[in-house]
Amino acid sequence: GLTPSVSLAEGVTNTTLDAGMWCPQPAVTLVKTAGTAPDGQTYTIAGPGSVTYTYVVKNTGNTWLKNLAVTDDKIGFVGVVSGLLGPGEEATLTKAAAVSADVTNVGTVTGTPVTPQDDPIPGMEDVSASDPAAVCVQPMALGSLGDRVWVDADQDGIQDAGEPGLTGVTVTLRNAAGDTVLASAVTAPD
Repeated sequence: GLTPSVSLAEGVTNTTLDAGMWCPQPAVTLVKTAGTAPDGQTYTIAGPGSVTYTYVVKNTGNTWLKNLAVTDDKIGFVGVVSGLLGPGEEATLTKAAAVSADVTNVGTVTGTPVTPQDDPIPGMEDVSASDPAAVCVQPMALGSLGDRVWVDADQDGIQDAGEPGLTGVTVTLRNAAGDTVLASAVTAPD
């Protein structure tokens, strides 16, 4: 706050007023993670999919910060921390994105130093910080189907001696939704 102006007559002392000095040192950090991986570790997914990125913004300075905007070099705009972020306080933003190949992307936060009353601090430039997160996309494992169609007389799922193969059965492979035929074949005597 501001101390009111005081006029003192010659020889008068007023010890009820103090003057303090404040050296603003604004600073911010950003910790960006992918999925459940800790900061600095790679998040691995099986095949292409959606990944939720988490951005933790922390005010590590001694000023308040406002207009803290988080962006990502691959995703674009992530969001803005609402209101003022006081010294030592943190805020978390998340953003989901489709990932189809290995990627390392960098999140960046930028904010403006202000007083607790939201007044600009003369001479203070915006502060920013960045942090990367990596995602590894492992190829989907190929599936396979059995190679026989037979009469399973004892219903044990194993073709035993005396359980003949069936010839002329059409086997159809469909997509996961079941609405598209991917391949089909007719069983042979072997």
